[in-house]
Amino acid sequence: MNARRGALLLEQVLSVGLLALVLLMVAMATLQSGRGSRAAQRGYEAQAVAQNLLEAQLARSVSLLPVETLPAVAGRLSDDTPYAAALEVYSVAGSAEASGLSDDDIKGLRVRVGWNDSEGSHEARCESLLLRLPK
Repeated sequence: MNARRGALLLEQVLSVGLLALVLLMVAMATLQSGRGSRAAQRGYEAQAVAQNLLEAQLARSVSLLPVETLPAVAGRLSDDTPYAAALEVYSVAGSAEASGLSDDDIKGLRVRVGWNDSEGSHEARCESLLLRLPK
């Protein structure tokens, strides 16, 4: 009878240990998915910032945009992560000739939004061409 009680106690200890292991794995998976969700949210917000900055520049006339890198814009994402956004206006030299446009009639716009978190540094990018069509 004592041998059977010892076996029952051993079975209970093993089953509680196995249950604890399974619960620990579920907890770790939950934490990991939370981290992934926050990283995806940051990436989405940074992409939206880049898109908004790009669209603001696309609303301007191509002749008003000098070929240069504009000063960085700093801000914070919704989870208070700081970012820096840089806008570059560049010449697309040579590509305008085939269309009958001058190099001043076509420019490229590139926006980069960079941020750092516990997983490293990240960057969201948007790029577009702006051209002036002859009348």
